[in-house]
Parts: sequence; structure tokens; C-alpha cells
Amino acid sequence: MELVGVVCSGLAEAALFIRQPRYNQMLWLRLGRPVYPGTLNVLLDGENLEQWRKIKEKPHSRIRGFEANGESFGGISLWQAKVGELDALIIWPEKSRHSDEVVEVVAGHPLKTRLGLKDGDEIRITVLE
Repeated sequence: MELVGVVCSGLAEAALFIRQPRYNQMLWLRLGRPVYPGTLNVLLDGENLEQWRKIKEKPHSRIRGFEANGESFGGISLWQAKVGELDALIIWPEKSRHSDEVVEVVAGHPLKTRLGLKDGDEIRITVLE
């Protein structure tokens, strides 16, 4: 299944969460390699947004929420994906401040840099699950 969207700037908060040992370890296990501490944000609309909403309803992997240092961290839903030839994960944080139209993608590389992307560029994400 493929999603086509437009690269957009995020909230610059992902690195903080991805560096949390529990998230980091679980993402590494799911991706099969260390995870770059940041996300590629992709804005979806039209039928791609409808497709995404259907994907979210299907069974998927999940990291359960936890508490660390007196702070509560919400769960994260995960879908195996590819961006070009690169292995990736689409993540959907339970406590996301993003709207439904924005998906976050993590990989072992800073995807924006590795793929030479800038805000407004079209991108294709292949969802494997």
C-alpha cells in the first residue's frame, strides 16, 4: 500500500522522545537498526488521507506507554514501511500534537537529508503491513 504526501516541518520534539531509552530500544528492535532521533513529517490529503485512516484501523505493532523519571510517556502505534529503498517505520504517538493529516516516519538516517528533501516536496511511502 502506498501513501503519497508532501514533506512538511514538524514540531522539533521527536528527538527528545526517540532518545528515551524505552522508545529507542523498541524502535530499534522493530526497525532492525539504530533509529535516527528525528522524524520526517508528511502531510496527506484527499484519498491518501482516507487510505491512511483505513491503515490505522488495521492490526499493527504497538509500543505501550510507560513512566520514567516521574513523567508519563504515551504509547506509539507502528507500521513497517519503506521510503524509496530505505527501511522505515511510520509512527503514530498516542499523545501526538500533530493533526490527523500528518504522519511521522523514522528510519536509521535523517531522511530529509539522505534523500535531499525539502518542505513541499512530494514523497511516497510504501506501507508494508
